[in-house]
Amino acid sequence: MKKSTYIFVLILYLLNNSCAQENDSLCEDNCENESVIEQISDQKARVIEHEKFGYILTTNPADFDRESFAASNEFILVPCNWNYTYKHNTLVIISGKKKNCCSLLIEPNFRGGYGCKFEITSIEHLTD
Repeated sequence: MKKSTYIFVLILYLLNNSCAQENDSLCEDNCENESVIEQISDQKARVIEHEKFGYILTTNPADFDRESFAASNEFILVPCNWNYTYKHNTLVIISGKKKNCCSLLIEPNFRGGYGCKFEITSIEHLTD
């Protein structure tokens, strides 16, 4: 019984860290003159498990009740220090630093990119 518990914990750890590594690769390089453009405090957001980029966040209220999301630098945050276990579509309250390093996520058929680098300082599950 103990062995299966250890295996389960190991699988969770590997899954969690593999998603964090995806975002880390997007955030390894600093943008030219990278700086904080907005200090976000206690903002409602939806966790999105993106099939290509790992976990991202949307702060667009219109995205909270639908499966899709608006691809924009205004609403999409790319957390570079993601090490959390929140599931896809979880609503959370976030605080952190939005950086001027934007357009990090690019789809093959999309002209340009979307999503700004974000350093999470606090994240909590939203309870009604």
